[in-house]
Amino acid sequence: MATTIMQNGYRFSGMMGCGGVSEYQGFLTSKAEVKDWVDSGSFGPFLESVDFDSGEIAFVYTHTHTGSGSDDPDVRIGIQEEGILDVQWYDKSRSCFQTADLCFRHLAVAICLNPNVIKSIHTHGLQVKTHTFVVGGVTDEASAFVALRGLDELKSKTDEELKALTFLTIGNADNERVLQALPYLPKLEALSTIGIHWTTKTLAFLSKAATLKKLRVGGRYWAEPNNFGYNDLETLVPLVNLESLNMSYTSIDGNKGDSCMVGNDTDDETGDENAHKPTREQKLSREFARGMRTILKFPKLRKLTLGTQMYPKGAKFLTMHPTLTAIHGVTRLSYEVAEILASSRLSKQITSLDFKYVQHNQMAGPIIAQIAKFSNLIHLGMRDFGRALNDTAMKELAPLVNLKELYIPDSSIASNGLRSLRHLPNIHVLSLGYCRNIVGGLENIQHLNLTHLDLRSIRGLRTEHLLPVLRVSPNLIDLNLRYAEGIDANALAKEARLLKKLEFLNVLSISNASEALKGINVKEYNEDQPFCKGSTAEGQQEKYDSDEDDDDD
Repeated sequence: MATTIMQNGYRFSGMMGCGGVSEYQGFLTSKAEVKDWVDSGSFGPFLESVDFDSGEIAFVYTHTHTGSGSDDPDVRIGIQEEGILDVQWYDKSRSCFQTADLCFRHLAVAICLNPNVIKSIHTHGLQVKTHTFVVGGVTDEASAFVALRGLDELKSKTDEELKALTFLTIGNADNERVLQALPYLPKLEALSTIGIHWTTKTLAFLSKAATLKKLRVGGRYWAEPNNFGYNDLETLVPLVNLESLNMSYTSIDGNKGDSCMVGNDTDDETGDENAHKPTREQKLSREFARGMRTILKFPKLRKLTLGTQMYPKGAKFLTMHPTLTAIHGVTRLSYEVAEILASSRLSKQITSLDFKYVQHNQMAGPIIAQIAKFSNLIHLGMRDFGRALNDTAMKELAPLVNLKELYIPDSSIASNGLRSLRHLPNIHVLSLGYCRNIVGGLENIQHLNLTHLDLRSIRGLRTEHLLPVLRVSPNLIDLNLRYAEGIDANALAKEARLLKKLEFLNVLSISNASEALKGINVKEYNEDQPFCKGSTAEGQQEKYDSDEDDDDD
């Protein structure tokens, strides 16, 4: 790493291909705060190499470059105009040859600067969104609005428009200053944070956003999880109006190194740390229990999205929550956890459950039998259950007569399994994507008043199977036939013209579909997700929580 002398108010400390703390993130930090970052793990060695002179601060920016293996990303740094430091990412490769392989490079740049000379840093180039980082803290409304306008989507907003903001996403941004600005947004109700590296200081800023009702503290599903952990929930307890908390793609091991992990506790009275050393699963179970105990301190919480496994002790704490109505993002659901939840008051209180995978070597049938005890359930997602969810297990759904939305993509149910849906007359949103064992049997869903139907990648699906369903579904809004290659486009177009409420249609890979559907007023989408973003109540919630296109499957 090269280091140059201070000139024009800045000193370029260097760039290297180390692992960043997130896919895109910039931050300003002082010498006193470096240790917090050094403790963070992989990013520590990079910051340790930055030398600080008296009065200097550091600007550090990380991002992941995605491109050809022949790319050679680098950075140009210079004074754009007085007081503005320009940081431009570019590809310095002179080769015209582009390799077919897709390479991911984790890059970071560090710059020491004199805050009396440099007033802002402008970043751009390659896949980096344009953003301006302003040097100096947020002390009043004026400086708060300056920080907010550093976000590309807010740069042209007036003061009044900023005061009227109800939803904000922070990512690829001057995170610390934007978080400081949140209390100056009196109508802010929903905040999504993407890939932020949390520190004690930034968590404290977040906890002052008293108007928040919906909060997502996770990252992107294709990037490294951020470092928010269950122990950090305690800092957010002042957010007493919180109704929805999404912790997807966060780290359950905390953010301050080993000190936050339960595994540092010693069970032996002698204090021997090696005696009765807990396993990783025991550590995770204890940490989850601590987190769920803290969740009880959010008195208005209605929806909790975890993105991780639930453990029995933590599940028992969660059953005591007085207002919780939705639990989403649970992975590797076990029978023991399902039984704990179903045997509690939550069986009457919960209206929405969403799980991904079942516990290894456990059968789905007994687990679904416990889920079926949630008598007021309206939404149920059992995603990627694979071979565990078969025709026999489907029969356990019969008691859920109030169910309106059912997501069972990538299961092993076949045509006979669809007969179980005859007992569920109120379903209007049905996701069967990637249920490749289904060949026929769609007559078993003709009684449903469907508004959304997902039949992605059911390659055995034929036109004669689909058309009878469409003819009895006048309220259909969203139809997903992505890679349902057995469908005749002209026959589909004929029926689609009769579906007056149809708004969204996915026909990717159906031969001649675009030509056949010309003149039909629908929005075509190609994403590999059950339904078009925002077309369902669940989709509207996701869109409100985050502007990221999370893959539902």
